[in-house]
Amino acid sequence: MLIRPEDELATWGKAQSLYLKDKKQRTEFSSEVVFKVASHIKGKQSGARLINYVTRNHHENKTLQLSDLYRDKSQVIVCDELNNRLSHDHIETVKAAWGREFIERGDTGRVLSHLIFSSDKIKDPLEMSRIVNESLAKTLGKDGFRYITAVHNDTDKLHCHVVVNTYNEILQRKLHMSKEWTHLQRMNFADTAQKYGYKHVATMKKWRVGKTIGDESGEVKSANVAEFGEAPYQFDRTQKSSYYIKLDDGSVIWGKGLKAAIEKSGAKVGDDISIKNKGASLVSIKDKNGREATIKRNEWEVQKLAKPLKRKLVKAKKPEYSSKDFEVVKNSRKIVSEYALQQKAKDFVRLEAEIKQPNTEQIALLEAYKKEIPQKILTQARAAYKIESDPLYQSKLKQVRFLESQHKKGLWKETLTHKALELERSTTNKELKARLDLLFPKDVNKKALRQSFAVQQKTQAQIQAIPLLRKLNPEKVPLLIKQLEKEIPNVAISDKYKVQLQKGLAKQTQAEFHSQLERRIATIRQHLTHDKPLSANQELSKVYAALKGQPRQAEISKTLTELRTQISVKRKALTSELSQLRVTNKDLAKGFASTMTAKERLALNRQIDPVAKRINQIETGLGFKHSQTQTIKHSR
Repeated sequence: MLIRPEDELATWGKAQSLYLKDKKQRTEFSSEVVFKVASHIKGKQSGARLINYVTRNHHENKTLQLSDLYRDKSQVIVCDELNNRLSHDHIETVKAAWGREFIERGDTGRVLSHLIFSSDKIKDPLEMSRIVNESLAKTLGKDGFRYITAVHNDTDKLHCHVVVNTYNEILQRKLHMSKEWTHLQRMNFADTAQKYGYKHVATMKKWRVGKTIGDESGEVKSANVAEFGEAPYQFDRTQKSSYYIKLDDGSVIWGKGLKAAIEKSGAKVGDDISIKNKGASLVSIKDKNGREATIKRNEWEVQKLAKPLKRKLVKAKKPEYSSKDFEVVKNSRKIVSEYALQQKAKDFVRLEAEIKQPNTEQIALLEAYKKEIPQKILTQARAAYKIESDPLYQSKLKQVRFLESQHKKGLWKETLTHKALELERSTTNKELKARLDLLFPKDVNKKALRQSFAVQQKTQAQIQAIPLLRKLNPEKVPLLIKQLEKEIPNVAISDKYKVQLQKGLAKQTQAEFHSQLERRIATIRQHLTHDKPLSANQELSKVYAALKGQPRQAEISKTLTELRTQISVKRKALTSELSQLRVTNKDLAKGFASTMTAKERLALNRQIDPVAKRINQIETGLGFKHSQTQTIKHSR
């Protein structure tokens, strides 16, 4: 193998295979920045593990020299959203504070997001930290999100991990990550890198400009078929099997629907074809358990071309950026900037309407947004918020989403599923009103529907208040539950709300059942304390009767078994004690004589009375008939 001076040997993969690495500098603006959303984290423990991972071996020395980082590549530079270098104690404080916040907020969704910035040109870890933090300050930092950054130097390319707390305390919402938002981060990163003298760009593909980012349906591609067949997705053995078509221009198209499209067209290797993505449609498949499920799958159209494609025999060369490519960047920047302004306008209008007493940070953010957002976009956002904040609109929107989710799970009726299917096929979020009209007639009585909605909210409030009523007046809870069971079918304004209310009531019914169970178990223990095994046994029988047909937990079964044993032991002990007391009572009665004085009778009676009283108490507890215990009456 001939090695030129401009090449160097490098290794790749676990097997450390050798390959030639080109040392020549690339042409100007030939390097793209890399930004990706690595993962989303749910739960306190997973969040702590992520922070521990990205901040491992962090360096606290603020006077750190570049030579030290090159010497020890395991060192990590950790900063917060204010670009302050963090110490180990500070990192632990942030981790604990965020964990408490997740618990107090009761957040079960994503609580942290893991982002990664990478560059093949930036070699200085300290400068990488400055560039990433300055870039994020324009977006996440400006909007009030909290995050920590950690620059790693343990791979060939310098990269920076970012852990973002997805809940914004100022905006009072979570971080929304769209494709526009992702591209905005790339552009800001590239702009900041250029400011520091690095030749970086963040371009979009030409065909995406002027369209919704990520919308690939409807595109027609013409080329010559080089290869097609089944293989693991992206030729990765860890992925599921799919179908692919490889074209002579080097592109590879993946999709399970391609197989049927190729067979229908009759195309072979070497044919000139056109491929069109007709968009996604819903198809039924069987999962690994044999149950039917409905998923989205792209539909493809493949046609053999009657005329061969015209090809220019030109020497293949490395593509370079031209002035047209920079126009593409400019147009994509306009798309992304408009999206960012629309998102800020939504936040501004929502905060303005919902927060009555904003704090200092919120006031400052509102003033900054007001200066930045054009009046036209702000007016559109206010009009949209007015529509979306209407309870009727919200109920319709929830109904649509509920039907769609139920259809995906395969749990809904055919009539409603059909409506949801039509919504999926024909409309987008921007045409929400049209979607809703498919479910609700245009001549619906909105006033009556709002009144019904208010009645439904009252029922929901009653269900939510059951735990409080259980503490104040537990006797009324069973009556209220029976009443609500009858009301829900008549009160719910939609099938979705009916299911929600019934689930909520079922949860409270189960809680009431366990509460009654605990009260009865406490009563049984009280009977045993007062030597009433018969009453305890009767109460235990009621508990077993109540549990009939109910899923019995292992803990409850164990408790009931222990109580039954205690009742049996108590009965035997009381029976033995009763026999001894009866003998004692007879022995004391034998000491009676007609010649006894009143004082002697009183003394003897004081010995017999407690014994007789205890005998009666035990006989009552055991359910025996009272025996004629002998007592002595003294004369006054």
